[in-house]
Amino acid sequence: MRGDLLDVVLLVAALLFAVSGYRQGFVVGVLSFVGFLGGGVILRQGFSVQGLNTAATLWCSAAVGCQAATGHVIPALTVTGVVLAIHLFLRPIGRLVDRAPASGDDHIGAYLLVLEVRRKREGYLRRQLLQALSAEEIILRGLSSWSRDDDATGLTTLQADLLIEGPATGHLDSLVTKLSREPGLRTIS
Repeated sequence: MRGDLLDVVLLVAALLFAVSGYRQGFVVGVLSFVGFLGGGVILRQGFSVQGLNTAATLWCSAAVGCQAATGHVIPALTVTGVVLAIHLFLRPIGRLVDRAPASGDDHIGAYLLVLEVRRKREGYLRRQLLQALSAEEIILRGLSSWSRDDDATGLTTLQADLLIEGPATGHLDSLVTKLSREPGLRTIS
């Protein structure tokens, strides 16, 4: 729902900038400055992004200011009322929607996949692992390998740090099944 609020506020701001006459030099300057300022308000924390509504409201405020500066005071006051109404009425609805229980399929889980492979087959199995991780719901955060120099077994450990969106059981089962058929794989966990 918050995306809908963002869309409405941005639509109002874009319409205002269009009406106020973007050809005027100061409007272009305001657009550039507020775009830079709005970009600084947006924060990314893991998989969530915060500050988009604040950035859109800043942009809309700049549009209202440009309207007023170009002599369109009545439209500027009207749009100010519209933006306030959007925030007053749509924000509580957005919060209610955000509190609604999720369907269970839209979570992201972190998984660690560890493979012990024969050193001679490490490159091949690494390529097979990367190919098997090409599903859209699987995000590879990191891939590392190591082997002990004093180890006489000739094994290398491959470790894949994964993020899987939605139910992971099916993805992990097919991944393990596909990789377990490969020659040179000793263990997978």
